[in-house]
Amino acid sequence: NLKYGMTLEFMEAAFGCEKDITVTKEEVCSSCKGSGAQAGTVPETCPSCKGSGRIQQQTQTLFGMTMVTKDCPTCGGRGTVIRTPCTACSGKGRRVGKKQLHVKIPAGVDNGDMLPIRGEGEPGRNGGSYGDLYVEFKIKKHDVFTRNGKNTFCEVPITFAQAALGAKVNIPTIDGSVEYQIKEGTQNGDTASFKGKGIPDKQSPSYRGDHQVKFTIEIPTRLNEDQKSKLRAFDEALGEKNYQHRNSFFSKLKGFFK
Repeated sequence: NLKYGMTLEFMEAAFGCEKDITVTKEEVCSSCKGSGAQAGTVPETCPSCKGSGRIQQQTQTLFGMTMVTKDCPTCGGRGTVIRTPCTACSGKGRRVGKKQLHVKIPAGVDNGDMLPIRGEGEPGRNGGSYGDLYVEFKIKKHDVFTRNGKNTFCEVPITFAQAALGAKVNIPTIDGSVEYQIKEGTQNGDTASFKGKGIPDKQSPSYRGDHQVKFTIEIPTRLNEDQKSKLRAFDEALGEKNYQHRNSFFSKLKGFFK
């Protein structure tokens, strides 16, 4: 079996794509058909192991004489010897080459996932079947979205006025923007969830995860004097009932500072 590392863009992994790749691997030598012997000749049975590829050797140990079985040193465990090696592969029976493959990547793959491509590995020893090629994925980070399994996430900055008064805003999803009504009095860190707007399931693409949004209130900066004056007047016009969390916090501290 072989492994091939592939890097995908965030959206390619989310919705699937097709890629052409080039794999460097060993293939059965076309000249000798994998025998390792020059055309017109055949490998001969190894005289040392009589074709078994294994020999037994007697070894003296602390516990007495022990029989050890190991690969035949004459044939390297193949059971045959080649008197006239193939000139194309130097008697190895296989040659390193490049092969192009067209890979269809399903929607929803994630970091570390592996896609098996059957029979595209290297040939087995002594005429064994081909192994498989496993494509392992690495997903690039997105500028806006992150993901956890099938769910996607993003942060949406809103203004102080939008948070206080409520407003319609465009929420980015991997499918495009969705219009959403922010409720009046939205707090920093409040969240909203959009069902079925996440990553498709690898096994059932019609089923998708959710998209979750966290709102962050951006405090205005670089105010001019007129804006500062109006903001001070607005702040003075507010009362304790307008700041429930602040009042709750300081009420817990009564008696703490003396």
